[in-house]
Amino acid sequence: DPSMEKFEFTIGDDVIPFYLGKQCFPDIADEIIAIGKVQRFDRVFIGCDENVNRLHVSMFVEALQAKGIDHHVCVTKSGEKNKSMASLDYIFGDLLSHDCTRNSIIIPFGGGIVGNMFGLAAALLFRGIRFVHVPTTFLSAHDSVTSKKQAINHTNLKNIVGTYYVPTAIMVNVSVFETLTQDNLRSGSGELTKNAVMFGGDHLSVLEPILKRHAGNLCYTEDEILALMRMGIRAKGMLLKDDPKERTTAIIFEYGHTVGHAVELTYGVSHGCAVALGMLAASFIANKMGIMSDADRAAHDELVGLLDVWLPLAPTPELRAAVFKRVAGDNKRGYLPLKKGYFPMILAKKIGEMHKPNKYYLEYVPEAVLRAAIEDLITKRYKPMFADIITAQTVVPVKKRPQYLSHFAATDMLASWVSTVLFPTTSAAV
Repeated sequence: DPSMEKFEFTIGDDVIPFYLGKQCFPDIADEIIAIGKVQRFDRVFIGCDENVNRLHVSMFVEALQAKGIDHHVCVTKSGEKNKSMASLDYIFGDLLSHDCTRNSIIIPFGGGIVGNMFGLAAALLFRGIRFVHVPTTFLSAHDSVTSKKQAINHTNLKNIVGTYYVPTAIMVNVSVFETLTQDNLRSGSGELTKNAVMFGGDHLSVLEPILKRHAGNLCYTEDEILALMRMGIRAKGMLLKDDPKERTTAIIFEYGHTVGHAVELTYGVSHGCAVALGMLAASFIANKMGIMSDADRAAHDELVGLLDVWLPLAPTPELRAAVFKRVAGDNKRGYLPLKKGYFPMILAKKIGEMHKPNKYYLEYVPEAVLRAAIEDLITKRYKPMFADIITAQTVVPVKKRPQYLSHFAATDMLASWVSTVLFPTTSAAV
């Protein structure tokens, strides 16, 4: 049996080979050589951040060296704040000073930020050179790499400077996922849960038993990750084939993202986890507007609940206002005519059926209902981080937690942890 499965992933008129396997860096090296037989390359440029450079680059480079592939590694700083024009400028300088030519191949080797930055660099250098995605996170491997969108941030706006550019190939070695935190696995699972709500069927029947099997402690086997990856790839391919720029039918992939993006930016939670929380807000809204029945909402929220996603800060007027303000500036506002006091959102009727009031799947949501949904979400999904660390042995290492958590917020969380974990008999339920 071949060590890597091969799919053909279609975005509009472009057919992209997608390879999926485990322990397969040598096979990835062989496929890169095969690309060179179609059109020769002089050198490959591996783009990664500091974390991936520390964890995985040596193994990948070893496989390339064993096959005689000339390479250079370009390392950028980690984190969303470095998805910037300054980083892009550094990438240009580093690649050109190491003899990058129009016959070179760029290999983004990392998560979504690395993929976006080096994908954009590939689109711009020499007006476009080949690039091959080799993602190292669960979320990027089935989500961000399966897209033509390449971008960086600017002026505090996310993905605002970019273009559409197609990778030559996508190659995934799921064995690198073993170093991922629970939070990253949960984040990748959030987007797959969204797909399960959108499409139902196999997307639900494959995902739900795996989530139930690992409830409270996401630790997937490589075979489970392969199964989930296949479903994620299939979901994106179903719609991108006919909507390559994700502007009509494929906009439903933004389900959960309207409130989700606002939560992500306000609380600093990971993208897929924020999308899961946004889905809970969307089901609240759909239920209040008579689009989703009580029973269908219960089934929807039970599925999302398997991800065990919580907010780390107690609700305050400032947090409510910040989330609402960001929802009000959501990037889907340009699709429908502006309607004062209403906000366009993608909603579901039930698992497997989306609400479609127009070709964009966008419904006008009254401000009062939106505010009630935000209040419901940030109140009911609050769980102190310290309790989460101790009881679930989860997620993001403390040193990576958002820096904006103030002394007072930390004190509040520590007090909650002491009362709920050390003295559970005298505390209220969290």
